Amino acid sequence: MTNSIDQGLYDACPYPYYERLRSEPVREQPGIGYVVSRYEDVLMVLRNSDTFSAAFNPGFASSRLTLNERPRSVDTIMAEGYPECPALAHTDGETHKRHRGFVNRAFTPRQVAKIEPVIRAVANDCIDHFVDRGRVELLSEFSGPLPLTMISDALGLPREDLPLFREWTEALQGIRARVVPEAEFVERAHKWVAFQRYFGAVVEDRLADPRDDLASAILQAGNAGETPLESGELMNIFAQLILGGNETAASTFNSGMLTLARDAGAQERLRDDPALIPNFVEEVLRRDSPVLGIPRIATADTRIGEVDIPAGSRLLVLFGSANRDDSVFPRPDDVEPERENARSHLAFGNGSHFCVGAPLARAELRIGFEQLLSRLGPFSLAPGFEPNYIGGPLGHRLERLDLRFTPGGHR
Repeated sequence: MTNSIDQGLYDACPYPYYERLRSEPVREQPGIGYVVSRYEDVLMVLRNSDTFSAAFNPGFASSRLTLNERPRSVDTIMAEGYPECPALAHTDGETHKRHRGFVNRAFTPRQVAKIEPVIRAVANDCIDHFVDRGRVELLSEFSGPLPLTMISDALGLPREDLPLFREWTEALQGIRARVVPEAEFVERAHKWVAFQRYFGAVVEDRLADPRDDLASAILQAGNAGETPLESGELMNIFAQLILGGNETAASTFNSGMLTLARDAGAQERLRDDPALIPNFVEEVLRRDSPVLGIPRIATADTRIGEVDIPAGSRLLVLFGSANRDDSVFPRPDDVEPERENARSHLAFGNGSHFCVGAPLARAELRIGFEQLLSRLGPFSLAPGFEPNYIGGPLGHRLERLDLRFTPGGHR
């Protein structure tokens, strides 16, 4: 972005800019729409999906926050896949409720509790590969593989295909909120079509031979009297499960471990009192929200605070700002495991669009931090490593995280 008013939304560290925004909590921004930055306003928008709709993003690179139009060459490639249509997080009302009904069954706290031993086993398997080395690039060797393995297991997909899922995750998340050269648009579009063909084959297989997995459950729900999902809906839902099912947890692992690598005392506190780890997870989610903002569209003339919002207006609702609103969270820039209202954060959203995978993400994060802290011993940033954040106003994450520690460890 070239407009100085907007540039703060694209900063590697946008939080000082968010603090300035909260002094004028609803502001119209060129090329973006109305930016909502204060906790109480963000919460109101999230709880009022009738007026502030999520139903405008039918598929690949079609968000109205894309900074350049999708080239016609990409449209040609997309025609080789399934029709684009909104699903799950990009729907409202009865359609949204119906879509959630297809996927909810795999992410209840009771279902997640059953797979906690598997989460722990996967976490330890990841750590086994680097614990004797004394150094690790955490994103590629732990933060990414653990949640991606768990969502692929839930869907019933083979673990040997994890490299494909990582590649497609990167392709799906890298388009929005920036200017994308046509050649890159084309490359990512080809990957999206490959993703669709893969999951098209999964659909055909599960329809012919249902199994005890989430992919079969999504497809078989129609047998209980529900209208089956259309092919475009299915592809969009599978994309959201693969992307959302690993990106939030991966980003939070890196943010939390970066915080602890800079604070040996905090590491020891959590090792000495593991009961603090669940609230530590909530604090990292709050302070370093993996999703910084989400778009919405006003369905009618409305008002937020003192600002009139015309029907059809775009809004950017800033989780990353709301979660550092000091009127709700005193000392918002600090991670405080004892914070009593830590779970009041909005990192998973709120209202009807509250993240369906939140129970799984919380379990992965709690167990993952427990195993890292118990097995690695004291750790710090690798010599010469400087954190680099990539992303835009919708979300950002560490590009990598290099840590060092004393080789060895114990279970």
